[in-house]
Amino acid sequence: MKYPVTIALVVAGATALALAEPTPSQHPRVGQLVELKFAPGSAELAVEVDARLLDKLDEALTWAHDHPDGLLVLDGHADPPGGRAANVQLSLERAKAVRERLVAAGGNPEQIVVAAFGENGPRRDRSVVIWGTRAGMGAVVTRTLDNDAQILSGGNREIATR
Repeated sequence: MKYPVTIALVVAGATALALAEPTPSQHPRVGQLVELKFAPGSAELAVEVDARLLDKLDEALTWAHDHPDGLLVLDGHADPPGGRAANVQLSLERAKAVRERLVAAGGNPEQIVVAAFGENGPRRDRSVVIWGTRAGMGAVVTRTLDNDAQILSGGNREIATR
């Protein structure tokens, strides 16, 4: 019975969009903060191999600290090979790996939202893109469901799937 929750979140999203700070595109996201690339078929965040990843994660944490009313949205993506279920699962694992690293570095788990996209998502690559938004959870849910994704809230519980 996820539909009542989704309907309520869509209504909340419409309200959040109306209250959001205007941007030229009216997109609910403030902006892309960081893009992290993964190896094919991998969900391992190789910070031991690339120290620049820590700097990128620190950028996202700094934004979250400066905007305690905002959300960090982790969009997980996978490239086209593989079926829909496998791609969504890999995207989810990638985004969760980034979430775990952010929380371990002091990030507020209630401020982090994970979205896992399949082949119909906005990107077809092996990345996790971290966005900052102050538009609220409803706007994030609406935008993400429009792009065929699975969403986990800050508490790491599933709140909507399409």
